[in-house]
Amino acid sequence: MQGSEWPNSNKGGERYEENLHKRRGLSYADKSERVEYYYIHSEVDSLKGKLTIVQLLILTLFISCAFPFSTQAAIPKKHEIPDYFADHFDKTIINDKWNVIEGPWFIDSGKLTVSKGAGYKAIANQTSVQDVTVETDISLADHNGDAGVLFRVNGAVPGVDHVKGYYAGVSANGSGSVFLGRMDNNFTELKRTAVTIEPKTSYQVKVIAVGSKIQVYLNGDLVLEQTDSTYKDGRIGIRSYNSEPFFDNVKASVPDGSSLFQDQFDNAPNQAIHSWNIVNGSWQLSSGSLRVNKDENNKIVAKDKVFDDMTLEVNLKIPDDKEKGDAGLLFGLKKVYPGDAKANGFYAAIGEDGNVTLNEWKHNKRLVLQSTKVFDRIEANKPYHLKVVTSKNTIKVYVNDTVTPVIEYSDKGRALNVKGGVGLQADQAEVSFDNFIASAYVVQERTYKQPVSNKKPLIETPFTPLPLGSVQAKGWLLEQLELQRDGATGHAEDFYGELGTNAAWLGGSAPESDWERPVYYLKGLVPLAYTLNDKELIATSQKWINAILASQRKDGSFGPESNDDWWPRMVALYAMKDYYEASGDKRVLPFMTNYFKYQAANLPAQPLKDWGKIRVGDNIDTVLWLYNRTNEAFLLKLTDTLAGQAYPIADIFSKNEFQDFGSDFQPIHSVNVNEAIKMPSIYYQRSHSKSDRKAFNAGVKNLDNHNQITGMTSGTEMLAGTSSTQGVELCAITERMQSNEEAAMILGDPQIGDDLEKITFNSLPGAMDKEIKNHQYYSLPNQVESNHADHGFKQNYSNGMMPSPTSGYPCCRFNMHMGWPYFVKNMWAASADGGIGVIAYGPSQVSVKLKKADITIKESTNYPFEDKIKFNINTSRTVKFPLKLRIPAWSVQPSITVNGEPVKGIKAGEYVSIDRKWQSGDKVVLQVPMKLKTTTWINNSIGIERGPLVYSLKMKENWQVKDKPIAPVPGFDASALGFNEYTVKADNSWNYGLLIDREDPEKSIDVVTGPMPKNPFKQATTPVKLVAKGKKIPTWGKSPNNVEAAEPPVGPIFSKEPTENITLVPYGAQNLRITYFPEVTEKLTDTGAAKYEAEKAELSHASVRTNEPNASDGSYVGGMDFADSQVNFNSVNVPKTGKYNVDIWFANGLDPSTGKIIVNGETHVLKYQNTRNWGRFMATKLEVPLKKGTNTITFMKDEGFYELDYIVVRPQQ
Repeated sequence: MQGSEWPNSNKGGERYEENLHKRRGLSYADKSERVEYYYIHSEVDSLKGKLTIVQLLILTLFISCAFPFSTQAAIPKKHEIPDYFADHFDKTIINDKWNVIEGPWFIDSGKLTVSKGAGYKAIANQTSVQDVTVETDISLADHNGDAGVLFRVNGAVPGVDHVKGYYAGVSANGSGSVFLGRMDNNFTELKRTAVTIEPKTSYQVKVIAVGSKIQVYLNGDLVLEQTDSTYKDGRIGIRSYNSEPFFDNVKASVPDGSSLFQDQFDNAPNQAIHSWNIVNGSWQLSSGSLRVNKDENNKIVAKDKVFDDMTLEVNLKIPDDKEKGDAGLLFGLKKVYPGDAKANGFYAAIGEDGNVTLNEWKHNKRLVLQSTKVFDRIEANKPYHLKVVTSKNTIKVYVNDTVTPVIEYSDKGRALNVKGGVGLQADQAEVSFDNFIASAYVVQERTYKQPVSNKKPLIETPFTPLPLGSVQAKGWLLEQLELQRDGATGHAEDFYGELGTNAAWLGGSAPESDWERPVYYLKGLVPLAYTLNDKELIATSQKWINAILASQRKDGSFGPESNDDWWPRMVALYAMKDYYEASGDKRVLPFMTNYFKYQAANLPAQPLKDWGKIRVGDNIDTVLWLYNRTNEAFLLKLTDTLAGQAYPIADIFSKNEFQDFGSDFQPIHSVNVNEAIKMPSIYYQRSHSKSDRKAFNAGVKNLDNHNQITGMTSGTEMLAGTSSTQGVELCAITERMQSNEEAAMILGDPQIGDDLEKITFNSLPGAMDKEIKNHQYYSLPNQVESNHADHGFKQNYSNGMMPSPTSGYPCCRFNMHMGWPYFVKNMWAASADGGIGVIAYGPSQVSVKLKKADITIKESTNYPFEDKIKFNINTSRTVKFPLKLRIPAWSVQPSITVNGEPVKGIKAGEYVSIDRKWQSGDKVVLQVPMKLKTTTWINNSIGIERGPLVYSLKMKENWQVKDKPIAPVPGFDASALGFNEYTVKADNSWNYGLLIDREDPEKSIDVVTGPMPKNPFKQATTPVKLVAKGKKIPTWGKSPNNVEAAEPPVGPIFSKEPTENITLVPYGAQNLRITYFPEVTEKLTDTGAAKYEAEKAELSHASVRTNEPNASDGSYVGGMDFADSQVNFNSVNVPKTGKYNVDIWFANGLDPSTGKIIVNGETHVLKYQNTRNWGRFMATKLEVPLKKGTNTITFMKDEGFYELDYIVVRPQQ
């Protein structure tokens, strides 16, 4: 304690109270007969004559001075759990909750008051606490003096300023103020804010003290904030100085800031066990764990910690397996006594006999509420993860599996009072505990929330994001979220050490856990939890949120001290902003403000680098989000600093400068590209620059040389050209989805929404199994086998194409979780003209407050598996606002009706605004007819699309377990649940070409629809299939690694093979697929599409390399090292004049290069992306004009070097 004034002659208030009762002639044991006294501080020598009531009171005062109360617990051997303190003064006399230090305090009409005096005070009979929230209602009789709350009081005796602790309150002097001061037998003012305080008016004063941070609120608004670490704990009280105050509703509780308690027990052995009270047993730190001897009911409880709805987690090991004892978690503790079988609360335990039990300590007896046999027996020295989640009237117990509880207990006959302290117990077992975490959480009721749009000088954007939780998924879309909850996301903490209880972002030290991986996961976990409003997921996410909030240091920095990189904090801030939108937790805004102040102060000396330098748009995004809520000008300057330290991102995308940075791979890294593409749009809100505004769409166009049919850019991991067997990284998919979601709102371009749907409905499900348990790091347009192989990728990863919880590099397994939840969150947006609009379609429901009306719109549809979308509107009152519907560019004769009446002027590729008065019961129907279309890809191959869905050859997939990367633990076998590494092979022929009319594919393809299943991405039950005509191409087989398909042969290919009906299914309904089909024909026609081998061209100062298995026909041209080196294709024949695409297969080693391409005398310069190695080829394309007849195309070196395999000339579609 800080110079405590509690005398040492008496050990605690209980001893004093016992002595006082003896002096009063009362039996201490009979507390029911206590008499309430008023304590009056008065001058003794002013009392004359016979003994009066006043003299008795004075005598009492001297007794109180002789035996002041102490902060120690009431019974030294009994551990009181600090609980909720409240006094509403609804009795006629002051009850035993208070010790009056001085002043004639009394209750008048349900309020506590005292006459004017210097420093009158009363202290609550409450256990000393560290972090605390204190609040009360105060009114002052006139403009004199002040009154308020005392907290962290370490001593108080009669005398004006004789208090050691803090004092915060209101003053009516002058026009009024709110103040905070520190007292140490004198008063030191820490901060004061002028606020109008009127006499005889009630004000709610609330103080939140967490660590060294002290916040003072008036009527719910934060008015003072100060850091002071003089007093770390103590009691609470009330004080009046020269005023006549009226107090009501004095309350104290553990604040939100104490909603996390964790201990990795990593202090040195034999050190004190801080933050814990040992009840009984020999507890000691040993080798990074907390150990206890074998004895009966050994207990240890956390100091000053109270939780209501909570998650508790701990790892425990039992050295022997004698099947006698048990160990586990204590919670809901009211009192804990030393010795055997004496406690009040709950106890979840793992027994050495393999039983898991939920027990209740009640009336000093241990009652078994539920027991289940989980293990045959406990394995000695094997770690077991025990977790408890409480939720109102339900207790769930988990062991080694955080998704499926082994015990789920509720009692319909009574309310389970789980609020209380937490701790550990071991009964007849020597136990080692590690990584204890207790975290409180609150499930918010869904409410109608007002969108927060840009504040000046930020530009007004066409759309504004809605707060998290405003949009709920329905139908098949809800099924995806629930599969994710029960699959990859729900089990993530069971699988990955980076997410365990020893994670650095939770305060621990697990390897690889102090950078991006945990916060990637959290970024997806938070929106999934709150979109589903799932209690267990919210509880899980709260643990991470609380840990991040608690990690903030005095300078504003936060997160693991072992890694000061700016980048992972950018990710964490997305999770924090989303959490704030869903929960309204008041800790978040000051947390982010303090961090951004730290960032602004430190960026000059510690500038952005590497990942943060290219992904800085994420940082700017959250800074602008905070500005719109706090209006603090320094935040705008911070965005300028961040943009100034970034790569020239707008130029990179607008001017196709991706590979202009030499050996610096950041601008060509595919995840960076798909993440950074939104940065200029985000910063445009601040810069108002046309170049920033145009950069997104310019970038989309410049990325066309890496584009795939799903709308994604290839990248393995670097940008990888147009090949049918180059992959797309799952991280890139989820990042591009977010980029499109945000850019669509900022720019208002409906095409960006079209592209978003295409990526979401194809690439995302196509990269996961259909239970959302296993993912593929890379997924390909043409993928006929998933197996270990040298795939020829820039970043190879042997298992990168295999469905697995550990596929590829460990980033996607963490970053994938935001895909579906972010899509749902951003499907709807508020419009700048006070309405609401659709960014992307799907079964959903949006609830929002517009123009002071509560509005709910239910979107009923099976889209994109059907073309009709119905909107049912409910409003709290009739209200006029525009409803903006995006009309997809691919739709044919779209239509809209409102209550059956057609809306005119509907055009594909635009937004339609329906501005009218709406009332409950209004119905809108949007019809977007889908027509089959073909698109042309590498080697003149054909893709089939219908609406936003891409279709692929139906494959008979043979899944076999290759490995079990998640080791089984007792009671939880991940492999048995389907979390495995799989080889997937095609048990059917896949080498088909399509017999098709490219201009009118519906002539040869039938659309077959069926009933809508819960999960439309299961191949067997997908509701839309296509039946096409095809022929096998016997010469089309696998590539040299015998895993990937060879590139599709250049069509049209004349074939006499029999025509077959072949089935196509949605791209996302399979993990194997053929999506780029060669065209076959039964007629010999010249379409202008032809393949030209480089080694057969006319060469000058270049050489042919033979016996090369990775080259077409086994040969290619190299040695193009000289200024006059040439590869001349002198006989390129086309049937008509027009624009053609030239697919170019090249290799250039580790460095990018440029080449001169001379077409009929006209020079073009083409940038070549660096490939994996020489002789490992990648495809790009060049658009050129050709004339009817014979043309000449010459390839020469420009900057750097490259090799040439072959080219394909094909007409533009």
